[in-house]
Amino acid sequence: MEKSRLEQIEKYIINFLRERGHTRILARELFESTAISLTPQGVAHLGLEEVEVEDELPALPHPPKSATKMV
Repeated sequence: MEKSRLEQIEKYIINFLRERGHTRILARELFESTAISLTPQGVAHLGLEEVEVEDELPALPHPPKSATKMV
C-alpha cells in the first residue's frame, strides 16, 4: 500500500480517538464510522477469510395473534 494512503488512514484513526477521548476503541466502532476496509491483500496478509457482510439481519417473524392473546 502506498505511504500516502497509510498516512491518511493513520490520521483518520488518530482523529477518531481524539474526538472520543479514548485510547482504546472497538474495531467495529472504527469500521462503522467510515468506509475503511481491508484490501484483499490485507486480508491475505492477516490470514483472515474474506466474508460478505449483510447490512441488516433478517427480521424475526411476528408470533401469531393467538400466541399473544391475553386470557
